[in-house]
Amino acid sequence: MKNKKYGCYCCNIHKDDLAKPNSTPCPDCIRLGIEEACYHQEVSDEALMERLKREFEDLTRENPYLAEFQFKNSKIRSGSTAIRDHRSDHRHIDFDTTTASNTTCLQFRSLMEKELRIRNKPVYHHMEANRIELKELLLVEHRYKFLLEILQETSLEAAMIKLQKAIPCLLHMENRISDAMVTHLLRRGIKLREENRRGTEELLHAVELIFNEQLFGLPGSASNWKFPLNPDGTMGEVKLSNWRARRVIDQIEALVDCCLPDREKNAWSEVFNAYREVLHAMQQKTDFSDHDIDTFQSKADNFFRKWLNLVGYDGITNYVHMLGAGHVRYFLRKWRNLNRFSNQGWESYNQMVASFWHHRTTKGGSKTNRSKIEPIARWLLRLMMWKTGEGDRFFRELERSKQQRNEVETATSFADVNDLDDDSV
Repeated sequence: MKNKKYGCYCCNIHKDDLAKPNSTPCPDCIRLGIEEACYHQEVSDEALMERLKREFEDLTRENPYLAEFQFKNSKIRSGSTAIRDHRSDHRHIDFDTTTASNTTCLQFRSLMEKELRIRNKPVYHHMEANRIELKELLLVEHRYKFLLEILQETSLEAAMIKLQKAIPCLLHMENRISDAMVTHLLRRGIKLREENRRGTEELLHAVELIFNEQLFGLPGSASNWKFPLNPDGTMGEVKLSNWRARRVIDQIEALVDCCLPDREKNAWSEVFNAYREVLHAMQQKTDFSDHDIDTFQSKADNFFRKWLNLVGYDGITNYVHMLGAGHVRYFLRKWRNLNRFSNQGWESYNQMVASFWHHRTTKGGSKTNRSKIEPIARWLLRLMMWKTGEGDRFFRELERSKQQRNEVETATSFADVNDLDDDSV
């Protein structure tokens, strides 16, 4: 988000102002008599469309190839998928070449060079330089296509409908904020020990024990979570699935006690308590009343201020900004409840789909040319049939048709017997 001049698709805030309070309070803060610093940003309409238009023009001017580029000709993948680990996919921009064969690495190199050439970009000798260049282009293209779709609408109302339907997923919001908070906590623990190598090693070991024998497993049945470290030895980013992230946040005190000295524990504990209150409010299943929305935003503001005071500008991620700026409140007022738009139902299939792909399909490999996706598609259709009741209805109809066919055949047999009796007479 902070790599862009304007990091939020909902408002006009500049990336340098993410941690700056407003000079004057917003209408909601005035209405509620809130005297604390106001970080709320109004979701733009005409002003936003004008800024998006300027951004689109800047993208087109800086990347002339976009105007006539045939996106269907690009075969490189980006982003994440539920079915296949992108690090093992040689057609994905994040393909991990360190564990791949030489042949696969050459295929990946050739693909990247081809993708750069069709974009009229220079090809470098070093493969990682090509990857960095191409990855930046893919991010630009994703933004370009989004802006193009919005700006091609013939009216502001139609365009704003698209923006209003760009509803933040609460599941991913929880995951990403939790990941960021745990990452900051662990990095703070390392920073406090940066001059003490042995102390750092002991911290990493203690954190792994907490994750594996307390959060995700038991002393006699430990999990296998590893502390995220980059190749150069620096700490990487924590990435957790939803149930793991939620369990860590629910029992975060163990990590706080492990990482921090007594003088800092209270401040971090207060932040995590405020964050848990926000999560609990977001998980409401019924529609939000106006009072519920005000209560939710009050909890979100409390968390945002505490988090900002604790870690500063670096802690303001995209989703944290959406909470503190009141954008989630905007969508709650529009739709009244965002849980119904959550991707959690589908995300719950991710692990099953991945397991099915790896253990119950040939991944497209065999003597015959088999489809890679057809086995999963058939399995998902079967699941949908039974979960929606269509499977039961189908077999009931099949049984009813069979009974009707039997009745017809029986009646026909009796008629034939009667005809024979009449003929014999």
